[in-house]
Amino acid sequence: MSAESSAETTVEFQDLLQRLNEVRTRLIRSFLFLLAASILAYLFSERALDDMQARLPVGSEMIFLAPSEAFVARIKLALAGGLVLAFPFLMYQILAFVSPYLSRRDRRMGLLLIPLSFGLFLTGAGFSYAVMLPFALRFLLGFGAGELEPMLSISPFVNFVLFLVLPLGLIFQLPIVMVFLTRLGIVDPVVMARNRKYAVFAIFVISAVLTPADVFSQLLMAGPLLVLYEFSLLIARLARRRPTP
Repeated sequence: MSAESSAETTVEFQDLLQRLNEVRTRLIRSFLFLLAASILAYLFSERALDDMQARLPVGSEMIFLAPSEAFVARIKLALAGGLVLAFPFLMYQILAFVSPYLSRRDRRMGLLLIPLSFGLFLTGAGFSYAVMLPFALRFLLGFGAGELEPMLSISPFVNFVLFLVLPLGLIFQLPIVMVFLTRLGIVDPVVMARNRKYAVFAIFVISAVLTPADVFSQLLMAGPLLVLYEFSLLIARLARRRPTP
């Protein structure tokens, strides 16, 4: 091996170590920020539980079956709330990590898209919580009849809410992801539009994985996702790089 090749290998190895160190640093920062946000969210977890219980149909009540169940439920809510509060910071860490591979214009656009991304997350989560959750609860609990009375254990109920709300907030990032992939040349919105049937199939699979194990919740999530996918294709077409004349 020549001295020049050895020097190039050394430089590449040092670059790799530098990138790995950057990943470690950003992961530590993200974890600490998420931890602090979760501690703050825990202060409001009891109020969140009260609000969730208020959305139950009349006559339903929450119970807990183990001494630690109510506490664990509040911890889950605190972690979920911490994720929401830390979301802009986490998005910035991702953008900062990939920024060396982006043009200056794309980096500026990425910074501008962080507030939009957070807004889309809140929109998706808020729509799921305010619209989909009460509708799903009324529908599912409506199957109780006669001597069947709904008594919801708090931990499964919190899981049901979180798995209905948070995934939709994350999936509402699809327009942002599509814009970046289109700008990088990884995704062609025209090709994706032609293969729409595969996207529809993927949406129903994702809905089945992310929602509680009932068909109604899956359909309830799949509908907004289909609309979001079409909107993402439109935005991606507008963001597509135009060939230079």
